[in-house]
Amino acid sequence: MLAALWTSTSPVRALRRPSSLRRLFSSSHSFFVLPSEAYAAKVRAGQVTEDAVQVSALKLLDRLHTELLEAAKEAPPASPAAKPAKTGFFSKWLSSSSSASTAPPRAVPTTPFTNVKGLYLHGGVGCGKSFLMDLFFENVPVAKKKRAHFHRFMQDIHERIHEVKTYRPKASGVDEVAEALTKEFELLCFDEFQVTDIADAMILRRMFTALFERGVVMVSTSNRPPSDLYLGGLNREAFTPFIDLLYQKCVVHDMMADKDYRLTGSTLEGMYFTPLGPESHNKLVEAWKSLSRDAPIEGTTLEVFGRPIEVRLAAAGMAWFTFPDLCMQAMGAADYGVIAKEFHTIFLAGLPRFTPERRNEVKRFIMLVDQLYEHKVKLMCTADAAPNALLDESKKAQELDGHLPLGGEFADAYMLDALGKQGAQSVMSLFTSHEEKFAFARAVSRLQEMQTKEYLQLQHVTKGRPPYVVDL
Repeated sequence: MLAALWTSTSPVRALRRPSSLRRLFSSSHSFFVLPSEAYAAKVRAGQVTEDAVQVSALKLLDRLHTELLEAAKEAPPASPAAKPAKTGFFSKWLSSSSSASTAPPRAVPTTPFTNVKGLYLHGGVGCGKSFLMDLFFENVPVAKKKRAHFHRFMQDIHERIHEVKTYRPKASGVDEVAEALTKEFELLCFDEFQVTDIADAMILRRMFTALFERGVVMVSTSNRPPSDLYLGGLNREAFTPFIDLLYQKCVVHDMMADKDYRLTGSTLEGMYFTPLGPESHNKLVEAWKSLSRDAPIEGTTLEVFGRPIEVRLAAAGMAWFTFPDLCMQAMGAADYGVIAKEFHTIFLAGLPRFTPERRNEVKRFIMLVDQLYEHKVKLMCTADAAPNALLDESKKAQELDGHLPLGGEFADAYMLDALGKQGAQSVMSLFTSHEEKFAFARAVSRLQEMQTKEYLQLQHVTKGRPPYVVDL
C-alpha cells in the first residue's frame, strides 16, 4: 500500500526583505532564502542526499541570488506610468500605421538586472540540474519570473511573432515580442535547453539578443554545453553567434555526475507491465478499475489552438490511451501539454520497441514523456520491454542506417549508462542529431524515475486543481 503524501518544505534560516525592495520582489515572499540553505534543509529532513556536484552548482546559484538582490537595492524607484486605455499584447500595434510611422524613437526599456550574468547548467541525465534550478526559482523572490520548458517557450515565441506579423506584415516581430516578454518577466528559467529545429535555431540569436539587451536574466539547464547546441544542424554557422552570446551573458557550469539520481528511488511493481500480451493488458485493466473506483467512464474532447483532441476513455481524472492514439497521430508538445494538465494519471497501452522505421513515433514519444514528467503525471503502461531496452536491437545499426557514425561525443558515459552499449549502437540509426539522442536517453531515465515511490509523492502540476493523492 502506497500513499503519495505532499509535505511542505522544511523551515530554513532567512533574511528579512527590506520594504524598499517590494516593487521588484514578490509580495508572497516575506524573506529571502539562499538556494544552498533550502538544499541544506532538505538534506537535514532526509529528502535528498548531499552531493558534491550539486553543492558546487549551488554556490553559483547563491551568487546569482545575491547579485539579483544587490541589483534590486541599487535600482531607482519606479516612475508612475499612465494606465493604458487598452490592455493585451497587441493593443498598441492596432493603432494606425501613420501614427506609428511618425512616433519618435523610444529608448529600449530595461530591467534592474542588466549587468547580472545568468547561469547555464549542463550535465548528464539525472544529475540534479532541474532540481537545483527549481530550488532556485522557488526561493528567489523576484516578482516577475518565469519557469518554462524550452520547447513550450519556443512554441509560444513563434506564435507571438506570427500574430505580430499578422497585424504588421513588415515588422520582424522579434523586438515587439521581446518588449512584451520583458514586461512579463525579468528572470527566465529554462529547463532542457536543446535545439533540434532550424526555425528555433534561426530565431534564438535575435530574440535573446533583444531580451539580454533589456536586462532579462536567464538560468538554464541542458544536457549539452553551449558549444554543442545544434551540433550538426543545418546552416549551423548562422547559429554560432548565439553560442558566443550565451558565454557572454551566462556563467557556464558543468554538472557531469557519476550517478543518475532518477535511478535511486524505490522502484514499484504495478506501474509498468511487460512484455506485451494478454497478461500485461489484464494487469493494466485491473489497475484502472482499482484506481477509478467504479467512477463512470466517458469520453471527452480537449482543444489545442482550435484543434480537438479526442479522449475516448476518461474517469476520475485519469485517461486511457493506446500508443497509436498518442504517438502515431500528428501531435506535438502542445497537445501532450494539454493532456498532462488535464489528467493526473495516464494509462498507455501497447508501447512497442523502437526501430528505425519508427523515427516519427519515437520523437513524439520523447515529447510525451517530457510533458508527463514536467507536470508530474502518473504513468501506467504496458510495454514490449523495460525502458532501457525499448530500442530494437534485432539488427546491427550499421546495416539499418550507417550515415551517422558513433563518435566519441555520442559515447558519453551517461548515454551508455542510460541505454547500455548495445542500445547506444542502435540509437544512432533512429536519430538525426546528438540532441535527439540525448533526449531519448533523458526519456528513458525519466520513465525509470516515474516508477518510483518518490515520484508518486509529487504533486500533479496543473492550474486550478487541488493536489492529487494516489493510493495504491
